[in-house]
Amino acid sequence: MAPEFSAPLELEKQIVMRTEATAGVDVFGGTYTAADIIEVDARSIRVINDPNEIENLILKGNLGRAPSLKGPRVSRIDFRMPIRGSIAGAFYDDTPEVVPPADRPLRACRLGRAFTSAGTVGSKVEYKPTSTGEVFTIYVVQPVPGGAAWSRQFVGCQGTGRLVGIAGEGMFAEFSMIGSFEEEADITFVNGTLTLTPQFPTLVSAAFQIGAGNYAPRIRNVAFDMGQRVGRLPSINASTGVGGFKVVDRRPTLVIDPEVDREANSGWYAAFRDGSPLKDCTYQLGDSALNRLKFQFASDGATANLQVIGHELDSRDDLSAFRITLLPSIQSGNDDWSLLFD
Repeated sequence: MAPEFSAPLELEKQIVMRTEATAGVDVFGGTYTAADIIEVDARSIRVINDPNEIENLILKGNLGRAPSLKGPRVSRIDFRMPIRGSIAGAFYDDTPEVVPPADRPLRACRLGRAFTSAGTVGSKVEYKPTSTGEVFTIYVVQPVPGGAAWSRQFVGCQGTGRLVGIAGEGMFAEFSMIGSFEEEADITFVNGTLTLTPQFPTLVSAAFQIGAGNYAPRIRNVAFDMGQRVGRLPSINASTGVGGFKVVDRRPTLVIDPEVDREANSGWYAAFRDGSPLKDCTYQLGDSALNRLKFQFASDGATANLQVIGHELDSRDDLSAFRITLLPSIQSGNDDWSLLFD
């Protein structure tokens, strides 16, 4: 009997990621373990390269093109992952490390990580903006039947992310990382460890409340965008002309689509017109300990810091709805928002 045709399958593709000991230096050296594999929807993995062609127009009266010059190799790595909490319900801990599957991509978005009651009942881990970020090595790995896997390797990576959810469905984190395209290489493929618990929580009983009056409108879509902007660090001494990457700015936004309601109930127009009052806001994904994510604006979950900067009339599900865009503002620096897994 003849064997089936062989081909590289999209669903076998992997994102492999680890923090670098020295910024811009490959921490894997071509070898990774199952623990380095990120829990990513394989269909969402995309790599987009910045143009590195510098046209050669020294043509001396001829049409066509002479061979181009080559510029820096800079890439964007996009991927999407569903959100859930601690694997197998273990207490969050720093040693040995027990963290949500999204831990490394979140830290690559220049977020700090802090544990409360690590390793015991009531353990929590919180992610919030920090002034001292980390950089990561990322491999995109594709197995190829009959031998070694193909990999595209990136160093010095930082990025940004969006956390989006629809009522009654799961919530996804969509990440975009920027890094130096180091090389493509054939490496040994490692299978990841499939863990089925806990189940991915759904966006129900979210306890969404906003403002001093704890207004709780019906909402279908919620999208929080970290709004990080990653810049390159040009360097004539670097082998690629780029010495590294760094988050140089952030402008986070929270977008919701509440049903149209009377101004007397919502106060959206007055807040949009005046830029005040600022509003506090919290909501959550999941309702079970160790598989729950709380969104907090401001980072302490109490201070009013959301400013209404967009107030559009829209529709969804055959209903009239607003599209409200909120800006999480800083009060004393790095306190605009946080993500609390508890």
